[in-house]
Amino acid sequence: MAPLEKTLAFFLRRLEADGKLSLSLYSAAISARDGSPVLAAGLGYHQNPRCLEIKAVGERHRRCVHYKNTKICRAFETGEVFFDLCPFGVLDAVVPIPAKHPRFVLFISDARRFHGRRRGDMALRPVDPDPLAPAPQFREQIPQIRALVEAVLAQHRGEWTSPGGDSLLGQKVALARHNVAFHFASPVSLAALSQQLHVPKALLARYYKKTWGKTLHQDLNEHRVAHARGLLEGGATVIEAAHECGYNDAGYFCRIFHRLIGMSPRVWKEKKGKQGNGRASRSAGEAGPR
Repeated sequence: MAPLEKTLAFFLRRLEADGKLSLSLYSAAISARDGSPVLAAGLGYHQNPRCLEIKAVGERHRRCVHYKNTKICRAFETGEVFFDLCPFGVLDAVVPIPAKHPRFVLFISDARRFHGRRRGDMALRPVDPDPLAPAPQFREQIPQIRALVEAVLAQHRGEWTSPGGDSLLGQKVALARHNVAFHFASPVSLAALSQQLHVPKALLARYYKKTWGKTLHQDLNEHRVAHARGLLEGGATVIEAAHECGYNDAGYFCRIFHRLIGMSPRVWKEKKGKQGNGRASRSAGEAGPR
């Protein structure tokens, strides 16, 4: 997990701790074809039970994504915070975050209660939240939460900005890297990203390497192995680390690990274990009677 995702996940979950607010953050580029957002990376998802239930059903999940994209598009167009009641009865505050390459939109949902489903012709029309009686802090905390997100993004700017600059292709390459950095444990491929971002596969491959100095496949393996090292050091088995990082074949994981680190995962784990025991022994000796 990248430092930006760790930090975002930490404070988003902390803000959700009282069970009244639910948050998610998305990054997107704007399609040159029709001005719609190309949503390619979610940097933190809300975990309220109702939304998880909705997303568990494929058709409802697709509908949720469609409406979310439409809200993101509106947020980009207006640059203003607005409230919307989704077709499944979840009240959202849709908050654009001033940023570039790509841009970000924060969804703050009222997880305290859910409302009846809206008719199709009523969905995606901004609403006044007051008659819906949201949690008291729902409106009040939006400026503070928005400022926190902006501060985190500014602190980790190098992780989400693209050396490719403001061009649409540069934004899409940044989004491709977001998927590699934040979703390496899921199936990530050049072909899938090419289709999702509407960029020819060869062009995406060439520009990704030019921008980041490595191929997408190399970058993906480096992120996975870096995460695996932390898991192994924390006590995970080689097979557990492989699956947790997105490798279905533990043997292939071992070959990639050896290629990047210079030793097998098992040897690396044993070496780290001995180093840890040595440090513990020295600390115990230093703390003993003098």
